[in-house]
Amino acid sequence: MKDVSTKKSKGLLFAGIAVVVLVALYAVLGFWVAPKFVQSRGTKLIAEKTGLNLTFANVRLNPFTFTAVFEDLSLGQAAEEPFLTMAEFYTDFDVWSLLARPYRFRLIRMVSAEERLNILPDGRFDFAPLLETIAEQVKNSGGGGVLPEVLVERWVVESARITVTDPVRSKTPVITIYPVNGEFTDLGTAKGHIASYDLRGTIVDIGSIRDSGKVSLDPLRIDGHYEAGPFKLPPLWALTGDRFRFDILNGSIRMDVTYTAELKSDGYAFEIRGGELALEDLKLNDKDQAFTFGSLSEMTVRGLRVNISEKTASLEEVEVSGADLTLWLRPDGESGILDVLTMNTSRDPEAQTKRRNKGLPAFIDGWQARLEKATILETLLRFEDQRSEPAITADVVSMPSFTLAGVSVDTGTKRLDIQEVVASEMHASGWLNPDGTIGLSQVLGLTSSVSTADSEPSTALNGRSVTGGWQAQLNRAELRDATIVYEDRTLKTPMKLAVYPVTGKVSGFSYPQGMPASVSLDIVGEGGGVLAVSGAAGIQPLNADLNVSLNRFPLEKLQAIADTASRLKIASGSLDVIGRVAAPGGTDGPKFRFDGELMVSEMELLDTGTGKPILRQTELQINGIRLDVAPNRLFAAEVVDRRPYVHLVIEEDGSTNLENALKLEDENVQAIGRSVLGQMVDAILLQIQGPMPIRVDSAGIEEGTVLVTHKLPRGAFDMKADQIFGRLGNIDTDSDNMVDVELRGRIDDKAPFEAKGRVDPFGDEVGTEMTISLKNYNLVNANPYAKQYVGYGVNRGKVRVDLDYSVTNNYVTGKNEFFIRRLELGEKTDSPDAVDVPVEMGVALLKDRQGNIHLKVPVEGDTKDPNFRIESVVASTMVGMVGAVVTSPFRLLGGIAGTASPDELRMVNFSPGADDLDEAEKQKLSKLATGFQERPGVGMEIMGTASPKVDRASIARERLQKKVRKDLIAGQKAGDVTGDAGMTDEKMHRVLVELYRKEIGTLPPTLREPGPESNRELEKTLIAEIEISDTDLRQLAKRRAEAVESYLLQEGGIDPKRLFVVASAIRDPESEGTVPVVMSLIPR
Repeated sequence: MKDVSTKKSKGLLFAGIAVVVLVALYAVLGFWVAPKFVQSRGTKLIAEKTGLNLTFANVRLNPFTFTAVFEDLSLGQAAEEPFLTMAEFYTDFDVWSLLARPYRFRLIRMVSAEERLNILPDGRFDFAPLLETIAEQVKNSGGGGVLPEVLVERWVVESARITVTDPVRSKTPVITIYPVNGEFTDLGTAKGHIASYDLRGTIVDIGSIRDSGKVSLDPLRIDGHYEAGPFKLPPLWALTGDRFRFDILNGSIRMDVTYTAELKSDGYAFEIRGGELALEDLKLNDKDQAFTFGSLSEMTVRGLRVNISEKTASLEEVEVSGADLTLWLRPDGESGILDVLTMNTSRDPEAQTKRRNKGLPAFIDGWQARLEKATILETLLRFEDQRSEPAITADVVSMPSFTLAGVSVDTGTKRLDIQEVVASEMHASGWLNPDGTIGLSQVLGLTSSVSTADSEPSTALNGRSVTGGWQAQLNRAELRDATIVYEDRTLKTPMKLAVYPVTGKVSGFSYPQGMPASVSLDIVGEGGGVLAVSGAAGIQPLNADLNVSLNRFPLEKLQAIADTASRLKIASGSLDVIGRVAAPGGTDGPKFRFDGELMVSEMELLDTGTGKPILRQTELQINGIRLDVAPNRLFAAEVVDRRPYVHLVIEEDGSTNLENALKLEDENVQAIGRSVLGQMVDAILLQIQGPMPIRVDSAGIEEGTVLVTHKLPRGAFDMKADQIFGRLGNIDTDSDNMVDVELRGRIDDKAPFEAKGRVDPFGDEVGTEMTISLKNYNLVNANPYAKQYVGYGVNRGKVRVDLDYSVTNNYVTGKNEFFIRRLELGEKTDSPDAVDVPVEMGVALLKDRQGNIHLKVPVEGDTKDPNFRIESVVASTMVGMVGAVVTSPFRLLGGIAGTASPDELRMVNFSPGADDLDEAEKQKLSKLATGFQERPGVGMEIMGTASPKVDRASIARERLQKKVRKDLIAGQKAGDVTGDAGMTDEKMHRVLVELYRKEIGTLPPTLREPGPESNRELEKTLIAEIEISDTDLRQLAKRRAEAVESYLLQEGGIDPKRLFVVASAIRDPESEGTVPVVMSLIPR
């Protein structure tokens, strides 16, 4: 038994020694050999499996507790700086897990780990391609890509550091996260095993972050809750480098999201299942100018959901307050806002200095997004033009409240749906630049900085389609109590229009159009005027069916246009329009149609030079308007101008106040063309593209007044025409029918006038049939004209005018009749413009015995003759008629008496030496008396004449005959003769011989024998010796004149006061055989 016991003891001793030896050997292997093996073989194994370079300074293994400590560990790619280092990597392995999987680690601890991330040239972090390489190598390692089953009960991270570096910019880290602490609990590789984690860290100079949740390694999936902030944004924004041309000067961001990240066979999947985001005190600054262009008080995003794999995103609510953005032009005229919003996608330093392509990033294709509600409060959009010093600034849009609800965007199908948009109390400003471009067009890159006539039209998006195939649906939009201010700076005096409140609603809007949208808009203008629009409209195709009304729009608001286009002041007036606008949008019918009425009320225009009214009217009304475009047609049932007033002033140089007031300088013409009015006209004309036929059934004037003032060198002529009623009927530019014309009124309160007829103003050949009459016009009112152009004033007189005109084939034929009653000329003037005719005499000749003048003035001429003017022709014809009357007054009297040769009345012929009238001359005087009686305003001067040539012989023969008769009478007393009956040649010879010897002397022998021949010779010689003096001739002439006067008095019944026998004249007559008494007419 003892031997046995001894043997057992020895056995136990050897067994104990063996165990000790084994344990010692195990300890030697575990404490000294294994670390060396791990340090040499582990590095190679990692390199073979992953391609990474793993190094550590020391390894401490405890074979009894199965713990390992790796000191000064580093991991990185070959020949590159390590991206991961740590002071200590501790593991506590459960050896018993070797018997029953999973392999279990009770603890893994990472102390002072430091991970360095570099931003690659393509913008990714350098771990992305690394992970792809590792995954590929693991897959090809023979393990089938299946991870061994491992379970880590606790994985602790202590005092870790993560740095991000952008080597292109600098080697200095752009962001550092330190310290990072946390742990993973029950982290395992078993399929479907879920672990929990909680990591915390601080981004240096930015803020704290925390990420906690569940994680699975097979499949790789994280269901986390990420909390960050508040972060300071400026250092965080530095991560973007020079991708943008603006900095964030101030601001903070706070984030709280739950997310899921998962690695699937087809790639990574990332989803934000819910979260909130908040921005505060944001300030944006332009890098080039150090100019702050944007700020934000606060923005909160709630209910954020994003699924990258499914390309969906949604937001429950977004709230923005205190947003302030400035759109600005740099001093060089370039758009600052477009520059700063331009993203530089190149990492090439040289490319960064090149000109950035302007434009905003496009949506990612295939995404679907949904926003339930957005509320924007106290938002302001500004504009600043830095091309001038100081800079020009303006508030473009300020919006106290803006809400957006139910917004859905699908970039795959290119569809946008919005349930509701509401803007409240918005204040918006717009303007037209002096060059005619829209205010923000240049800063938004929609046009060049200077608009010229030769420049090509700009395109808003560089030629790209505005819609790009997108569809849109807006269920409801509302504008509440908005204020809109518009300024047209193209004009000489900028025009500013402000409207408040502006309310509007749009519902059921779609693009392209399904059904037309319901539209309503109400605008109240500052200072008056209300615009209301309601109906339906769409934009593709463009269509509208709208009821439009504009009530009491004050025309004074258009004063800036008047200042540029004229010298008129709009003192008052309002515009009313009511009607229906239709744009069917189809191929049938007009492209555009307006049906309605228009009215201008209480309008008054003043001449800015004088301050006096130049145009005024109570009401201009156009009823039954129909305007069609394509095909073009303008129709009006009725046009009525009630109580219009026009004051026409004719200056001394012939210009008029209307002409001068509307005289435009070239620069003003160009300004009008650039103005919104000019651009609207251009746009309308572009749409019309062709002639616009016009038809008006009836156009009329009621109670019109026209005041004419003609300024003359010596005074002014004033004429007032009032109570004017007129009508034009059947006006049609496309018809050959003539326009009916009726016009009536009065001049200077007492002289009625009337015009009737038809005109054809639209034909190729002018056609007119018109009668015009003026009655009872007081010529005293025309004294300024009379003194200036006639040379006499008018003390009394009235006129009636009857005109009858016909124009056929551009040829005018007219009759002008003037009936002047009781005309009395006034004092003669020395006007240099007076007509060169004896007016006083003309008037006297033209007056009939009732003191009236009746003139018929014919007119004819070609209207195409540039020198033909009816008023000039009438005036020159009348002057010619007066001149003709004065120069040939007896033609007028003869015409009255019906004499065939009226010019013969001016002379009464007498036989040589005679002073008695023969029968023919008596008849002539009777006719003269008849005409003379009809012109009581003239007198007659009667001048007798005697001719030495014609009358001398007759007078001498008469005297010889008297002497012969005397001698014969003496012979009768002596009983020598028995009278003339007993006269023989011998007796006559004896008497003549006695006279010869008494008067002359000795009788020539040739005449001593009696006979006819000697008697004739004796008579001739005696007659030649008789002396006839001028006195004798004058007495004969006087007797002749008195004979005429006596006949006119006795037989013609002429008033003696009208006849004047003037001094006789001795002169030879114009015709042989008779001597005239010459008569001339003189004014009384």
